[in-house]
Amino acid sequence: MAEYAYAIPDQFVTLPPPDHLQTTIYIKRVEIRENIVQRFSYERLHNSLLFDYLVQTQGSQFIDRLLTVSFKSSRNDDFNYARNILHRGVEFCGEMFYFLGHSNSQLKEKTCYLMQGSHIEIYNLLSQFYEFSKIPKIAKRAKRIGLLFSGFNKSISLPMNETEDIDDIEHDGYNFTDGCGMMSDQLSKEIQRTHRLSHQPTVVQIRYQGYKGVLLHCPELQHVKAQFRKSMKKFKIPSEEIQQRCSTLGVVEYSKPFSNAYLNTQLAMVLADNQDRSGRSYLLQLQRQFYEMLRNLLHDEELAIHYLTITGRTDLLARLRRNGFWNHRVQKDLDRIRNDELRKMLKDDDSSYGFDEEGGQERRRSKLRVLVPRARVVFGVSDPYGELEYGEVFFLPSLPETELASFHNARKVVVGRNPCYHPGDVRVLKLANVEDKFRYAHIFDCLVFPVKGKRPHPHECSGGDLDGDKYFISWDQRLVPDWETNPFKYDEQEDIDVSALLGKLLKENLCSISNKLSSFGRAHASSIFGTEEEAVERQKIEQRYEMENYFSCYENDLVCRVNAIFMRYARRYGPSCDVCVGLNKYFSDAVDMNATKSEVERELRSLEIHIRQEEQRERIMGPIQGYIGTTTRQSGGIIRERHQDEEERKTGSWLGLAVNNFLGFKEKKAPFVRGDDVWTQMEEDAEVFLQEMRSYMKP
Repeated sequence: MAEYAYAIPDQFVTLPPPDHLQTTIYIKRVEIRENIVQRFSYERLHNSLLFDYLVQTQGSQFIDRLLTVSFKSSRNDDFNYARNILHRGVEFCGEMFYFLGHSNSQLKEKTCYLMQGSHIEIYNLLSQFYEFSKIPKIAKRAKRIGLLFSGFNKSISLPMNETEDIDDIEHDGYNFTDGCGMMSDQLSKEIQRTHRLSHQPTVVQIRYQGYKGVLLHCPELQHVKAQFRKSMKKFKIPSEEIQQRCSTLGVVEYSKPFSNAYLNTQLAMVLADNQDRSGRSYLLQLQRQFYEMLRNLLHDEELAIHYLTITGRTDLLARLRRNGFWNHRVQKDLDRIRNDELRKMLKDDDSSYGFDEEGGQERRRSKLRVLVPRARVVFGVSDPYGELEYGEVFFLPSLPETELASFHNARKVVVGRNPCYHPGDVRVLKLANVEDKFRYAHIFDCLVFPVKGKRPHPHECSGGDLDGDKYFISWDQRLVPDWETNPFKYDEQEDIDVSALLGKLLKENLCSISNKLSSFGRAHASSIFGTEEEAVERQKIEQRYEMENYFSCYENDLVCRVNAIFMRYARRYGPSCDVCVGLNKYFSDAVDMNATKSEVERELRSLEIHIRQEEQRERIMGPIQGYIGTTTRQSGGIIRERHQDEEERKTGSWLGLAVNNFLGFKEKKAPFVRGDDVWTQMEEDAEVFLQEMRSYMKP
């Protein structure tokens, strides 16, 4: 087999860093582009459930049996070469390495782990944690296996007898606690000490055995350290020995004060689509104010103090007031902060797959990123006490004293989740009065959603849940939309394809008959059909090949391409048009686009041709006022109502509203017209600003 393997040339191989296996464990990493080794290096191995188990059972020397491979390709190249290499196996220093697996983030980066050993050995290792082959959908199977490789920075010991499982809160076909458990005060403080935090975390995102999700600080919990919801259990480790060995609670992330929020293109788009003209103008104003702060951060003391205050950089703010604005170290730190902000506005090499107005590849190097001072991006959690009503949330952010008044005067907030493409992905919700919710006083810097109502608010926000999703929340009343759009039905099933269903049933029955015949043949004619043991081994190898192929064929560019076409239509017809609403379904986590790749590509080609024809006609004839094609009109699924809070309903406006309702009149939002795509102007302004500031940027 080795003669057909993909061999790593010896001249690339180097020795690991001096502290390898002493203070740090390093893993070998190979980068391959189009069948050619580009780079060999070592990188720090992140903790994970699988690696923690291997360290305990085999010692740190197990790392010699692991290899990370990253497949690189230009945008127009495919990854067939990756499948070919993985199928052949990789030879490194005379040893054979085969596909082991990948985390969910590695999948998008085309990076995976290989292990020294046969396909059978690797299958048997993974099956000790769960019989993953029982999961029929390959995409879901890959996600579950990916949890074994999901990294975390630091961990603490959590014996199983200090945990318990609790039921989820479910009704009306929805899970209102999906992915959110509880932790005791003792566990929260242990995590604080382990991570050397200045604050006690309210929420931690965790990995524990087969559990995935977040834990909310609950001081009342005393008899155990952690309660896991059943929805958090993605698989159960069958071996009691492995359960006892894998007592590590991995902390992926935790809630923090001043988790500052920024507008990106998608969020600006859905907010703008729900706003009247004044609201759209405010988005531009926020952008101008942020750029002005960055321009003058090193020259205007008052502006610098304001920026440091709203972003929570208290240490530097104290040093500025102590040593003076023009102090060399203060100026150096301000310059570093500004440089960080500017660099985050640069587009990643593979972050988008866009088009310019001529239909070519997008040329912008910047991405929209605008600080929203009165907003945060925080973990979402479920209501631990059941007091919040549908349409109400509890939120208590860490704030400077200058911002306390504006927050406590806010009655409503706008909530969303990235990525968001449907106008209904942002919700206008009532902000619970802090003084009325004394039981919630310990819950800081996270967003508490109700467990009541017809549908969970997280699910209304781009189909989100509570297993680690973060939510944008703003109490800036000028940012709260004038209109509220019904949320998209992310869980709605499409019409059943009867012929496809019959075909699937027929295939399953034929497979069942074939398996029975093969089993009979192996039992009575093993010399011809082989033995049962050989059949089992072949199935295991086929399972490994399935996972190899899924990894090799996965294309994140398909998502980027859908995004590019969506934004192209949204610029011309608004995100509420039929095309955009139709494309929105592909952004749901429930949809595996790679499983229906040919169908998606066929639809995208048709939409590309249509928009190109529209652009060509406009270039010849000029803009056609009032013309909206049948596929680009506002979708009938978009239902909007002008938002009114309780105070507005108590004013005289209720009379006009009542009369209009009695007469059958209903106020409608003005239709989308050219120029309403304020997010396009914001993107253009971002490009101009970045060019202006390029001379101040450092590598």
